[in-house]
Amino acid sequence: MSIFSIEAKNNTAKKIHLLLSENGFEIISLVSPKSEDAEPAFIFSVMAPQSRRIHPEEILKNDIDSENYRIKENLGIFEDSAFDIHISKRVDNSEILDYTSNRVLNVIKQDSINTVEKIKNLPLIQNRLGLVSDGNAYDLRQSSVMNMERDAVILSKFSGINGVPVFINSKNEDDFIRNTAALADNFFALRISGITKQYDEDEFARITNAVDIPVIFNDTMERAPAIAAVVANSLKRIDRSFSGKNVAIIGISTMAEMLVNLLKYLGFDRVYGIDSDPGMLSKFERGEGIVATMEQAYVNSDVIIVMPDLKLVLDEKRLNHRQIIISFSNSCVNKQKLPSSVLKNSFFGYDPNPFYTLPGLMTFIKKTGYRDFDKNFSIRVMKSLLLKGDEGMLLPRPNNTFIQNQVRFLGLE
Repeated sequence: MSIFSIEAKNNTAKKIHLLLSENGFEIISLVSPKSEDAEPAFIFSVMAPQSRRIHPEEILKNDIDSENYRIKENLGIFEDSAFDIHISKRVDNSEILDYTSNRVLNVIKQDSINTVEKIKNLPLIQNRLGLVSDGNAYDLRQSSVMNMERDAVILSKFSGINGVPVFINSKNEDDFIRNTAALADNFFALRISGITKQYDEDEFARITNAVDIPVIFNDTMERAPAIAAVVANSLKRIDRSFSGKNVAIIGISTMAEMLVNLLKYLGFDRVYGIDSDPGMLSKFERGEGIVATMEQAYVNSDVIIVMPDLKLVLDEKRLNHRQIIISFSNSCVNKQKLPSSVLKNSFFGYDPNPFYTLPGLMTFIKKTGYRDFDKNFSIRVMKSLLLKGDEGMLLPRPNNTFIQNQVRFLGLE
């Protein structure tokens, strides 16, 4: 069942919501942006009906002007129905930030009426994962709430773990770490996502050291391994090797340093990084990454990786016929102008869905209490996503068997 995110202008959101509901779409979450700078709009996440394959565009195109909405398919790299989710009730809460920030946090804090040790042994706590974010990685911070709700649904369906979205409206880094640590005793583990790209390994270490439960950082332990696996599977599919190849990463984020490590492990020679933020470039150079320009990316790289949500348009005239583009930002190039030799060997999609890492990873952690999350562990996660044969896909077919195999694999090495 495919998942979509839809941004709708305020004057058409109600009609879009009604049209999709009438045609069998389930609403996972709905957010009303409150930024004074943004045009009034709604952002909601929906699931296509199980009974038939249908894209929201087919429902909306005849009744709604295309200028009034934008659709993003969250599954990205998997075109078929990926998994079945059944929601017991619809979530339609335009004040989700207030709900998450105040009511949920207060309920969580009420559990702390007893001693810390007694709290940790409660069955509720042993099955409760804190999905934590400050939303600073997004243009609209409310997007983090929608993504956390989606992740909670995936966790509940495929691992039986109770994911609790916690939006922390922090003033700064110290405030975020302090509030995260204060809530840690109410969960068996924390998973942190959607945070500012200025965070690096030092900030991650501070959060990890502030609590005594496992802490997962979505960028380095989920997204980076999944993106590296897509790169590896893409080259394998067209019978290209990694050895001695150069790769350029356009758009550096908190996952970039780990992604460099994973690409080097696969056998790539040089890993270039291109970004407009000098601070991010400085952090990129601390590891084995090489700061470069777009000119160097066009001339020296065999593979160009365009990172998610990057607002960039590649110059198709500068690409050579053997270059491979792996883009997680679907609008990065005019495909109609691409040389056919480049187009047939390239991939254009979105950020890999959390299904490929989140349920298996958290099931493994819950069973083992594992917390040694270093480069080698991210390599294990990546290897669990590598395809053995020519399946014609970029990641394994997502189902319960895949999750069971992934949990087993993470415990082997």
